[in-house]
Amino acid sequence: MLRSLLSRLPSQRKQAALQSKLDQVKEKLANLQARHSDQKSRLAELKAQVSALKSASPLLVSDDFLGKRKVLAGTYLTGTGLEIGALHNPLPVPDHVTVRYADRFDTATARASYPELAAFDLVEVDFVCDGETLDTVPDASQDFVIANHVLEHCEDPIGALLNWCRVLVRGGILFVTVPDLRYTFDFRRPATPYAHLLVDHADGPERQNLQTYREWHTLVDVAEDPDTAARKSAQDRINIHFHAWTQAEILELLLNLRREQGVPMELECALGGGGEVVCVLRKVPVVSYDRAAAIGTGPG
Repeated sequence: MLRSLLSRLPSQRKQAALQSKLDQVKEKLANLQARHSDQKSRLAELKAQVSALKSASPLLVSDDFLGKRKVLAGTYLTGTGLEIGALHNPLPVPDHVTVRYADRFDTATARASYPELAAFDLVEVDFVCDGETLDTVPDASQDFVIANHVLEHCEDPIGALLNWCRVLVRGGILFVTVPDLRYTFDFRRPATPYAHLLVDHADGPERQNLQTYREWHTLVDVAEDPDTAARKSAQDRINIHFHAWTQAEILELLLNLRREQGVPMELECALGGGGEVVCVLRKVPVVSYDRAAAIGTGPG
């Protein structure tokens, strides 16, 4: 019996070969563990950098630029209008200007939803509505609309701009400020192209949202598993910066709205620097212009 069992054992040569293979597997495993540890270390370092930038990003809008915001508000805003999503940081306006506030939450709910703002006073909300649609705000009822750091959170920026224009009276002012991606936690993201916004508006943002969440969790949130995180965020409809721009892309959007979409908004002023871009537009009729008719077709 013992002889039978011994005969089944591998030969010394085979044992050596098996041991060699085992050693190779152990070496590969050790290399993989070392590489994984290095990747985790680099991931943690990158997350720390992004977290620090997230904390600092509100400070990247300089006091000087906030002063320029105030000057532009004093130059262009008159009458009675509304500000979207002001929370604890409403735009300073002249004393003769009346501002009402629109938000998706009433003030009490906003206090409960944003515990990080507990130390700040929040504006009293007059219109509880979706900031993209302003569904509770009547057409042509506002002398101005203010949207500071709101447009990048909109799933359909073109639709939002159309609705903001809708509630303005003729000659009304749209005061829009967006962060410049190069100075925020979006710094690793590519700028959102105009073509992407057209698809969001024409087909609905759901078509591209999963891709946007994946980009966010890869380049901003720096998740270990961006695909799983993206699917979860899409399911829960987590609010993020759905779009990111520099001054060039936001101006392209605003100019194309009038030129290609016929939106009755004319750019009055655009100011970059200080970590953001502020744009002032006025609602005016779109007048078709026949250049040939204006100058004549030639000597006659």
